[in-house]
Amino acid sequence: MSPKGVALILVVLVVLLGATGGDQAAASVGNAVGEAVHLVRVAWDAAVNAGDSAS
Repeated sequence: MSPKGVALILVVLVVLLGATGGDQAAASVGNAVGEAVHLVRVAWDAAVNAGDSAS
């Protein structure tokens, strides 16, 4: 699945949870998604930097 597809699914999930569970549920999902994106960026940076130093 492409990154755009994943992003679209996450947006739809946040909207649906917000509609059914109120603002608190949407905020919780939004925070979890934000944390996941942060962790992916940290892992990516670590992998890229490790690759650069090995060369």
